[in-house]
Amino acid sequence: MTHIALDNGYRFGLGAFETIAIEEKKPVFYHQHLRRLEDALKQLQVEHKDYCREEVMAKIRSLAVDSTWRRAAVKVIVSEKNIVYSLRENPYKTEMYEQGAAIKLSTVMRNESSPLTYLKTLNYGDNHLEKTKAQRAGYDEVIFLNTGGLLTEGAVSNLFCVKDNVICTPAVTCGLLNGIMRQHIMNTETVKEAAILKEQLFRFDELFLTNSLMGVMPVRSIDGQQLKSRETGKRLRKKYLDFLASLDKGRTMGQNR
Repeated sequence: MTHIALDNGYRFGLGAFETIAIEEKKPVFYHQHLRRLEDALKQLQVEHKDYCREEVMAKIRSLAVDSTWRRAAVKVIVSEKNIVYSLRENPYKTEMYEQGAAIKLSTVMRNESSPLTYLKTLNYGDNHLEKTKAQRAGYDEVIFLNTGGLLTEGAVSNLFCVKDNVICTPAVTCGLLNGIMRQHIMNTETVKEAAILKEQLFRFDELFLTNSLMGVMPVRSIDGQQLKSRETGKRLRKKYLDFLASLDKGRTMGQNR
């Protein structure tokens, strides 16, 4: 049983976490995840005296090897007095990609003026509550607007939009977390960052979502309205799977990026 020491992470949410995909017992992009974790802790002014990147990497690798699932996820939570690890199965199944995600807009707004919006912290109540509510209503994900009515991100994902084969995504300054998979797409595709109004959302031909566990997820509908296409999302999902398959099996997946 994990012992949790009471600190400001558990009093006020001043802690950070990362969720790392495990594919065929190998962590994906875990160097990038740990750099973002450490950056968040620095910005939150949280210092765990026993934190050591090499030890955290070794623990992640150990959990990956011990996993009984082909596709799994390691979560690392760090606060002033705690480092907590957990391992679970990756929840995204083949049939979910085939049918595409149904998403909806949230009435809860992202606060683009808050520094916490841009970090993966223990302040995740809005995300959890809104995603749970959306799932109970039959949706897979919920999308947040900021206080100015601009698109930002999903509860657990980043959003991409496609019109006439041009890919765009909300700019980080609109109020969102720059996801590891979001950045991977930015690095490997021509993508335009933009301020996208709510009214524009329904004019796109296609939407897709990204995060470290789902990779690339095509979207089939937004607020019940069916989208014209899922071709770009399907193409980028295949491209990402090919990327994973092409990596040197003797190295950690994504280590060279």
